[in-house]
Amino acid sequence: MSYSRTVIFSAVSFNRLAKQLKTALPYVFGTASTLTYCYVHKPFQKHRAAMLDAFHLIPASIDTDVSDKYPSKPLESFMAESITNKDILEKNASNSYKVRMEIFILKLQKQLCRSLEEFEEKQNSDVRFQIDRWTREEGGGGITCVMQDGNVFEKAGVNISVVHGQLPVQAIEQMRARGHQFAARNTPLEFFAAGISSVIHPRNPHVPTIHFNYRYFELIDVDGKIHWWYGGYVLIFLKICLS
Repeated sequence: MSYSRTVIFSAVSFNRLAKQLKTALPYVFGTASTLTYCYVHKPFQKHRAAMLDAFHLIPASIDTDVSDKYPSKPLESFMAESITNKDILEKNASNSYKVRMEIFILKLQKQLCRSLEEFEEKQNSDVRFQIDRWTREEGGGGITCVMQDGNVFEKAGVNISVVHGQLPVQAIEQMRARGHQFAARNTPLEFFAAGISSVIHPRNPHVPTIHFNYRYFELIDVDGKIHWWYGGYVLIFLKICLS
């Protein structure tokens, strides 16, 4: 191979290598950054709910604490009085997963409602969330927050529920049919469920409607084992305007 052909071949090879490096470098730096963050902050060793502290809801002018720690001023952090007695929440916030979940959704409801209300404030609207705290005879209750006929939102709801009681045998057998394994046979089991859901309808026809649901479910088996799982979804509805 002549010298000139060697130079041309080297130049072409170097150009191809440079293009490949240019494509690969963002992935390399991204992976390195992720590994460094995980090594330093160890996010997977934290409680699942507490990891949301890394995210901040708009607007930035309000408190954005959505951790699972019991607040020092609960009336400022919740939309209404908690479903579970505040003394129980404060005492068990560090060692009970159900308690931590309830605190988390109580704070998150407050933050979502305040963020939505501030959009109305910016449009000189005095529409605010109406609060309905309800209880359930079998155990637990919830907080329903609804805002409607605003300048920005036609209707918006942010609701939480914290319920407990005895799960019927029929419901347990349905879960077993879907693959869950229980020691119990023909015996009701104690359950706990906590979740937050929201439906938001903006007035602007070009802004989609959103519906989300996030929940935690816990079931105590006859042998004392706790079965638990999460569920949830997000739906975004696009509005089609026909002239």
